[in-house]
Amino acid sequence: MAEIILFRVTENLDNHTTEDKIVFNTPHSKSSVENAFITKLYNVPTEGIGNNQGATTPTGDQSALGTIEDILVIDGFISKRNGDGNDGHNSYLATLKLWEIEPKEVDGIWELGRIGIIVNDNHNADLIPKNTEDDQFAYLWERIEYTSDFKGNRESFKLFLRLNRGDGT
Repeated sequence: MAEIILFRVTENLDNHTTEDKIVFNTPHSKSSVENAFITKLYNVPTEGIGNNQGATTPTGDQSALGTIEDILVIDGFISKRNGDGNDGHNSYLATLKLWEIEPKEVDGIWELGRIGIIVNDNHNADLIPKNTEDDQFAYLWERIEYTSDFKGNRESFKLFLRLNRGDGT
């Protein structure tokens, strides 16, 4: 399994080296202790299709409008959901919950989102947020869904991130 780093930027110069991150699929990690695993990444680009209604265009013709949205869906799980101390406190789940409830953008700095990803065996899937005047993009946290597996003592999740380029896509 490839090591995958999901991170969140806050300060103006933050990038993938920030401390606000979760490292998934750490080599030689075991599911009998608190760990984080990503099992699937889905890239779901959505193309816009428009109906032509012009006076000189036959009714019902359709046109491609280009990419409307680009969604990254991440499937994974957190092992030892009740925490290494068996006290119900799991640091990975706490970080995900914090990212879920805190602001998804930082006004004046990271206005398009705060999430980035590094996939160590497929750098084509990497996204490091940028916030320069001419070049701005980031993943915007949409939602996370949890499924508790009490018997297996793990918490499965499905995380939805939208690529935000500041141009409507």
